Amino acid sequence: MAWANAEDVRAILPEEEDDIPTSGHVLERLQVNLEEATDVVQPFLGRDYTGDDDDDDGVPDDVPPAVRRVVARVALRGFSDDAAESGATGTTNTMGPFAYHINWSKEAQSGDFYLTDWDELRLKPFRLISTRAAGHAPMAGSCGAWWA
Repeated sequence: MAWANAEDVRAILPEEEDDIPTSGHVLERLQVNLEEATDVVQPFLGRDYTGDDDDDDGVPDDVPPAVRRVVARVALRGFSDDAAESGATGTTNTMGPFAYHINWSKEAQSGDFYLTDWDELRLKPFRLISTRAAGHAPMAGSCGAWWA
């Protein structure tokens, strides 16, 4: 079950672009994108939201609103046709000798769904997996025995 729905996507779109159809191929593709986005977010969080869907919106009720928004944004990346908007980290234009360069992020080059740095920042409060490095514990005898 996806952690966001078409209403979540509609909520983050600008007003002039929020005309998501209620049936058809686009809605089916959006649902698949939402499931793919959930598959990307779930391992990052290290948890699975499996609550009941009491409000019948197709999303478990225990998914926080911030997580729903990030899943919706990740799903929208599957619809982006403009190269400058689909993972490009920067562009360079020069007049002579007529050069145009696009710098791509590592994730965008894979052609798959991915989390941006901003997505990860928004999701960090909901993570169960700690990214802290392990602490150092000296071995007995290497720095003098603590019991001596």
